[in-house]
Amino acid sequence: MKPIGFVVLLICGLSCVRADDFRGVQIFGNLIKPGSHRLHTEAGVAEFLYEAGWYSPEACPRHVKIKSKDADGKTILERVDVHAIVINNWPDHPLPDDATVFVPSHNFPCMDWKELKGFQQTLQKYVEAIRESRKSTLQ
Repeated sequence: MKPIGFVVLLICGLSCVRADDFRGVQIFGNLIKPGSHRLHTEAGVAEFLYEAGWYSPEACPRHVKIKSKDADGKTILERVDVHAIVINNWPDHPLPDDATVFVPSHNFPCMDWKELKGFQQTLQKYVEAIRESRKSTLQ
């Protein structure tokens, strides 16, 4: 007998979320928890970086690099200023299914520790608002 499929149920009011509503993205570089992270298909780069434990002190949120492929299989490289996205409360930058995110280190401090810590708190509020909005649309 073949398995019908795997379904993950999350309590979100009266709705449920299927396992195929999630995807994995590889995140490398100066992060607290680099590696593969799995989030909702609508999650963008800021939400994935938040899940990865955010930046180490050597990293800069202004120079996040995203590598993916277009429909023809050609490699696309993007540089994203996640700091601007979060501080200005812009919509999160979408990530393709095959994306690899890299947070490089810098020889000079991009932000001092106090500013980076404040940004981390702002990011947390930003991601919580995104998730709350997504949750309310699922209900």
